[in-house]
This record gives sequence, structure tokens and C-alpha cells, in this order.
Amino acid sequence: MNYHLLAHNILFLTGGIINIILAFAVLFLKRKKIDSLVVTFILMTLSVSVFQISQVLGVMAPTADLSRKIFMLNLCVIPIQIFMAHWFFALTGRIHQQRYALIAIYASGIALFAIHTFFPYTYLLDSVPKMYFPFYYVPGNLQWLTRTWFHLVAAYYLLDLFIAYRKTLDPIVKNRYLFVLLAVIYG
Repeated sequence: MNYHLLAHNILFLTGGIINIILAFAVLFLKRKKIDSLVVTFILMTLSVSVFQISQVLGVMAPTADLSRKIFMLNLCVIPIQIFMAHWFFALTGRIHQQRYALIAIYASGIALFAIHTFFPYTYLLDSVPKMYFPFYYVPGNLQWLTRTWFHLVAAYYLLDLFIAYRKTLDPIVKNRYLFVLLAVIYG
């Protein structure tokens, strides 16, 4: 028995289930006041759960081609960043100020998603055995573009959150921003 693989699968599946539960808990608790903060948080956590669960299904697939097709669900990293940026701007009340950045993030994310969907081998090649995984993904020739976009978007909204943190005088709001910033950096 491969304990590394077992630990990987248990941790990713547990994370996926926790994120699904978290999304529905927020939906239940905020059902009377559904706003962009709630919607983007739910969509973000459900996207993360798709990533986590597809990670397990992809490594355990019976064939390399099926593994690659399952790993294509990892494209949800694009919606994760889109919803996370939108959530951060909603959290700080800066959606209006960041509307052009948000439009650019949505448009570029949708374009990347479309490119990789219509030309899937630009994102992933057929999976191969690696380390202790029966199958693991092999990046396509344009996956670097998605990774770069992912990090640039993250840097942008984290910088915006840091600016909002520095400008905020309310100590409770300031603490909330700090905890969110530290949680994302840790995650």
C-alpha cells in the first residue's frame, strides 16, 4: 500500500467535501441576504472543491487519456481566481473602483478558459506515472500562460486588499482584512 498516495487522496477529498459543506453553509446562513460577496464566495469554494476532487480522480483514473480528461477540470483554477478577485473587491467595498480591473480579469480568464477548452493539449498532455501517483498531469505548451495569469491576478487583488487594509481606520474591519490576507497567503 502506498501511504503517500493514500494521504494525498484522503486530504484532497476531505478538502473538497469541506469546501462543498462550507459553500452550502454560507448559502444557508445568508439565504435572506444574498449579495455579490455571498455568491462569489460560494462559487469560489465550489470551484476549489472541483479542483480538489478532480485531483484525486485524475491520479486514480484507469488510463492516461481519461486521467488527462479528468485533470482538465483543473481549469477551474481560472474561475477560482476570477471569483476570488471579485470576492476580494466586494469584501473591501471596492467593486466600483476596480470595475475595469474586474472586467479585464473576467475577460482574460474567459479567453484563457476558452483557449484551453477548444485546444485542450495546450493545457495538458496525456498523463504519466510520476512519483507515487499512478497518473499525474503533464503541462501543455501554453499552461505557463495560465499559471502566469493566475499569479498576476492573485498579486493584484492581494495588493488591493493590502491597500484597503492600510487605509482602513476601523480596527474590526482592519483585523478582518488582516486575517483574510494571512489566510490566503498561508493557503
